[in-house]
Amino acid sequence: MKKTILLASIFILQMAGFATAADCLPRLTAPGSFLNSPAQWGMDSGPILDGFLELEVKGGAASILHGIDLSHHNDYVDYSELARCGAEFAVVKMDKMFETHRNSLKAANIKVLPYHYLSVDSTKAKEFTAKPARFSGKSGGELAAADLKALLEIAHARGTAQAQAFVSLYQQRMKDDDVSFDLAGLKGRFMILDVEEHFKDGVKSTAIQRQNFGRFYAAMLSSWVAEVKTSFPDAIIVFYTFPDIFTSYLQFARPEDNAVIHGLPVWLARTRGDGSDFDLDNNKNLQRICLSSAGGNRCILHQYSHRALFGINADKKNKKTVPPYHIDVDRLFKVRTVNDQVGVQYVRE
Repeated sequence: MKKTILLASIFILQMAGFATAADCLPRLTAPGSFLNSPAQWGMDSGPILDGFLELEVKGGAASILHGIDLSHHNDYVDYSELARCGAEFAVVKMDKMFETHRNSLKAANIKVLPYHYLSVDSTKAKEFTAKPARFSGKSGGELAAADLKALLEIAHARGTAQAQAFVSLYQQRMKDDDVSFDLAGLKGRFMILDVEEHFKDGVKSTAIQRQNFGRFYAAMLSSWVAEVKTSFPDAIIVFYTFPDIFTSYLQFARPEDNAVIHGLPVWLARTRGDGSDFDLDNNKNLQRICLSSAGGNRCILHQYSHRALFGINADKKNKKTVPPYHIDVDRLFKVRTVNDQVGVQYVRE
C-alpha cells in the first residue's frame, strides 16, 4: 500500500514537471499551499518544491538570501541550475565530496560555508548515545560531582580533537579567496557546527540522564568553538540544530558552556507544509532557542524543506527513483549585531 502511494505521488510529480528542468522562476511565496504528499520520505519532510520560496512576514516581504546544504549524500547536483534558480550560498559538509562541491559551487558563483558534524560517539560501540546509564548515578539519581567532572573532561577532549581535525581539513581544502566574504550583513570566515546528537531511538532515558547528556554535549560544543577560535579569531560560527535537541539537551548546559552557545547564531531545522517562518509568538521551545536576551531573533538561518527537487542532474540519476532525488533548501535572513551583558549576539535585522 505504501509503495503504491509513493509511486502515485511520483507520477503526480512527473506530471507536474518536477522530473524535468526546474520551473523555479518567478519564485513562489511562503506561507502558501504546496504539494506535501507523501507526508515524508524517510526522515525528510517539508513542502515538495521546484524552486526557492520568497517569504512574507509581518510588515511585508522578508529580506533573505537563498541557499542549500550538501554532503557526500548529494552526488547528482546540477550546480548551474541551482545558480539559475537563485542559490547564493551552500552549506557543505567537510567530507569526501567537499572539494568536488566546493569547486563546482565556486564556478557557479555560489559561496561555500563549510560545516562539521559534532559526533558524540567515536566508535561503533555507541558508548554514550546508547547508554544513558553513564549519565546518572548507580541508583538512577544525579551523578556524583567527581563522575560528572570526569565525563565533562571527556567531552572537552572530544570537542577539542574534532575541532583540530576540522581546522586541519579547512586549511588544506579552503582556498585563500574562499575563506572570508560578506554575507547577509556579516563579514568573516563562515563555519557551521552541526549539533544534533541524542540518545538512540528506542533507548529509554530519564530526565537526569538527558540533562547530563546535554551538559556533556554542550561542553563538546563550547570546546570545539574555543579551539576553532584560537586558529581563526574572525570565524563566524553558526550552530545547526533541531528544536527538540535544544529543549531536551542543550538547554541544560553549564553556565560557562551556555555563555558560548548564547553568543552563537542558530541555523534551525523546522519544516512546515506551508513553508512558513518560525512561530515565536506561541511556541515556548522556539522562544527558548531563538530569542536573544538582548532582543532579537538569533535563528538567522532556516532549513525549511528537505524535499526540493530542483538542482538535480537528471542525466546521472534515474528519474524513477523512489523517493525522487532531492536536496535541502535554506533561507538566510539579513543580520545585525547586538550587545548584552555576556557579549555579542547576531540576530535578524
